[in-house]
Amino acid sequence: MKGLPKVLFVDDQDEVLEDIKVQVSDVCDPYGATTSEEGLEIFEKEGPFTVVVSDQILPGVDGADFLAQVIRRDPHVSTMLLTGHANYADAMTAVNEGHVFRLLEKPYSPATLRDAIIAGKRQRDLMVAERVLLHETLVGAVNALTETLATVKPRFFGRAQRVKRLAGEIARYLEFPHPWQVETAAVFSQMASITLPEEEVEGAQPYAPYPGGQDLVRPFDDPIKRDSHLRILYGNLAPEGAVAKITGKEGLRFSGKAIVYESEEASLKGILDGEVEAGHVVVIRNEGPVGGPGMREMLSPTSAIMGKGLGKEVALITDGRFSGGSHGFVVGHVTPEAAIGGPLGLLQNGDPITIDAEKNELTLDLPEEEIKKRQDDWVRPEPKEKRGVLAKYAKLVSSASQGAITDEF
Repeated sequence: MKGLPKVLFVDDQDEVLEDIKVQVSDVCDPYGATTSEEGLEIFEKEGPFTVVVSDQILPGVDGADFLAQVIRRDPHVSTMLLTGHANYADAMTAVNEGHVFRLLEKPYSPATLRDAIIAGKRQRDLMVAERVLLHETLVGAVNALTETLATVKPRFFGRAQRVKRLAGEIARYLEFPHPWQVETAAVFSQMASITLPEEEVEGAQPYAPYPGGQDLVRPFDDPIKRDSHLRILYGNLAPEGAVAKITGKEGLRFSGKAIVYESEEASLKGILDGEVEAGHVVVIRNEGPVGGPGMREMLSPTSAIMGKGLGKEVALITDGRFSGGSHGFVVGHVTPEAAIGGPLGLLQNGDPITIDAEKNELTLDLPEEEIKKRQDDWVRPEPKEKRGVLAKYAKLVSSASQGAITDEF
């Protein structure tokens, strides 16, 4: 039902599921499953869900174990367990382990169930808000305290030979055989400046003074940039966050109209064919961990934008990733990704988008009512891979905001 939170109920009795749906249809959009396998399939296909309610005893599996699998797929979902008096102790163990948000002891009234769903929605909203606040606080503190002291890209401040010469001089001072081991020397110098067991810093050398006259590595009192170029953005286009690499030379704010592509290949063709113009925000979606599957590097589209002379006139956002070689006004790792119902999947050509690296926001400038309508109308796309290793990966992988890991399933 449009406008209401999605709630999944799992119980092995069809008549119980039908009664529940009738009881709660005024406060949620109910889905039902009779087994844990069916429940997980619906959870992945029809999600995201706000609340998942399971009976404690399911065919072949404990309801708490099923809810634990649900939480691994979406740590923000609110989980509830329907339990009888005889199994209450086991249910409390699941609560203490963090798999269950709330217990509902049988028999329960329709009013109690509706109140629990409303409370579950509030809990999910609170968890998302707390995570955003925590990330904004931690990342903001790190960015504010991390000066940008150097850049070794040849196009900045001189040629590659200057970088090689500087690295060579430092390496010779430290008697390292290869210039690329300068990073190791830097680590040694940091270790030597604090108190550690002697055996842990044996062989460490004090870091060499930089040669006079060089300006590739700046002092702390005169950095290239007072804070980090890496920004973590949030907003209605990235509720779980996105990563931007914005040095400031592109500006700190960009507003433009979306031009949407469903893959890296489609975007590259569109850029080269002249579809992308000044003022566009290029959207490349379905390139996240699930949609890819995997997170391919979007180096070709950004290179094509620069080659077209649009580097300062166009922005690009994606649920894929970038390499260190990408530059321009680019935002990657947008989460949740489009393939699982993230806001990136709701975008249409011409939508107004704002990227603000000062407020750390990524925003779709549309009324909330329009965004909600699109969410209700969204249909999950067919997976690109249906068999083999990549299909299995897509089913197991977590959000990029959690590291796109698979080993918790």
